[in-house]
Amino acid sequence: MIPAILDKERNSPMWPTDIRPPRRLWTLVLTTLAVCAGSGCKSPDTGPVLPITPNDFLAAAAPTFVTATLGDDAADARVRGQAELVRELLFPKSTLVTDVEAASTWPEHPVVYGGPHVNALMRDLAPGLPFVMDAAHLAIGDLDLKGDSYQLVTVLPARSESPSHPEMLLYAGTGPVGVAEINAIGRGNDAILVADVFGPLHTGRWVRAADGTVKAKLGPAGRRIAWRDVSRAGAAGTTIYRFPAELAAAADESDLIDAAQRGLEQAVVMLEMKSPPPLTIYVHPDVRSKQALTGNAGDGHAIPGARALHIVARSPVSVLTSLVAHEATHILAYAAYGAAGTPLLGEGLAVWVSGQYGGGSLDNWEQSLGKHPSLRDMLGPIFRKTAERVAYPSAGLLVKTAVELVGREAVTTHLYGATASTWDAACRAAGTTSDLIEQALARRLERP
Repeated sequence: MIPAILDKERNSPMWPTDIRPPRRLWTLVLTTLAVCAGSGCKSPDTGPVLPITPNDFLAAAAPTFVTATLGDDAADARVRGQAELVRELLFPKSTLVTDVEAASTWPEHPVVYGGPHVNALMRDLAPGLPFVMDAAHLAIGDLDLKGDSYQLVTVLPARSESPSHPEMLLYAGTGPVGVAEINAIGRGNDAILVADVFGPLHTGRWVRAADGTVKAKLGPAGRRIAWRDVSRAGAAGTTIYRFPAELAAAADESDLIDAAQRGLEQAVVMLEMKSPPPLTIYVHPDVRSKQALTGNAGDGHAIPGARALHIVARSPVSVLTSLVAHEATHILAYAAYGAAGTPLLGEGLAVWVSGQYGGGSLDNWEQSLGKHPSLRDMLGPIFRKTAERVAYPSAGLLVKTAVELVGREAVTTHLYGATASTWDAACRAAGTTSDLIEQALARRLERP
């Protein structure tokens, strides 16, 4: 699971695909003009706060991406990888700067990644921010949330008093990194979005308090339920399986866990992981229940930052082995290698690890794949615009081919995190070239 224009497998938009100004933005512009006409253009710290959403913000002007440097090397690389992936896919002409670089002069139309505990720019702004966040705590509005799996997506209104800042789009979260897969949360239609391990928890907007300060006004919480935990130890360490507490254990619950364990262990073996992080797997009784709690109607999806999987119980339970192998790869790969540089390699690695797509083995897909876009095209937005039944097996076969050419370690060390613009250099670092990989893939797919 990686952020992209549209994650068809999980039926969830990851970022606005249409960056033309939406009708809503023109309403906001007219509202602003009306305010100025009535009483003169007011400073950022007075008057009503317009409910500007991420979609509105991104439609207004080309963004500048601001990444973080306060974490350790691994954390900083993960924050940067998240920002770089989105920039390369959707705003390739935009620039990316560090929090240190942005501190001297605010960049134009900033999109900031990371909360005050990981981003130096946000740390300096913390005394004037309308929320409090650290690695284990988020306080916003009337909420006081404790844990390392909360995320905040919001357009922060400009502030003229010290510490001052322009209007900015912020992606931040608790935990050591906080922004893993954060572009996958919501649809960009909310001025404030607070999410947890299930997805959107609260939405809302910023309002002006009587003392002139900005405060979050949040709507009711999303539905959450109690869970019953079952622990299972194995080659992948101890995994917690969580089932709805209101439901009695199904007759095949132990078999379901066995099948999921096989998938998890398959991922650990294929990725040659020595010390995989512990995972939590939420088992939903059906798609409807999963969608009601998470907003996601897919059979399975991963939350890498929380090291959690959401899956739907299926019969026969054996089908869960490949599903868990695929989804667990997104979590394990993120933990070990950071964010994938492209959807092509992110999904390709997961398909390769699971050994199949859509019930068909990769060997079968070699014989039936048919026409597909070039490797160069698939490194960019074309991947998500291609039918999933073509894109995903193509990606899996690409990774299979690359592993055969240069080995798994070279693929995950150099190719997995490469973006479209760094792909050629990554191939050279891995001991090959893009042309050699594409030629080898073409030979694999040749028909007699």
